[in-house]
Amino acid sequence: MPKEITPDLHITSQTPLLPTIGSWELFLLDQGKSPYTVKAFLGDLQLLAKFLPPDKTVGTVTTKDLNNFLTWLQTGRGIPCSPKSLARRITSIKAFFRWLHKSGRIMVDPAEKVVQQSVISPLPTV
Repeated sequence: MPKEITPDLHITSQTPLLPTIGSWELFLLDQGKSPYTVKAFLGDLQLLAKFLPPDKTVGTVTTKDLNNFLTWLQTGRGIPCSPKSLARRITSIKAFFRWLHKSGRIMVDPAEKVVQQSVISPLPTV
């Protein structure tokens, strides 16, 4: 785990996004999430942290910030995001901000109004 993602159990709305990710990692592991799920979710949040200004705190992230990030993933990054990866990244973001909101660290969940994009996997041909 990189130093900048060190768990900080004293998270407030004024805590920058990156240090908060380490505490969320501990929460996910405590919940029994697969190491692969945890790794994917952390990668998604680290990508969000790189997209946002470095001084952005968890309490100042807006729905518009998140939608801008998702648009960037699809069209502005230079590397197209597959529908499955996009759906997982939305799930990661929604789960992270739901955790912050339910634990009382932020007053408003900015990801609540982000539209989940489900992917329908095609059936195999027989």
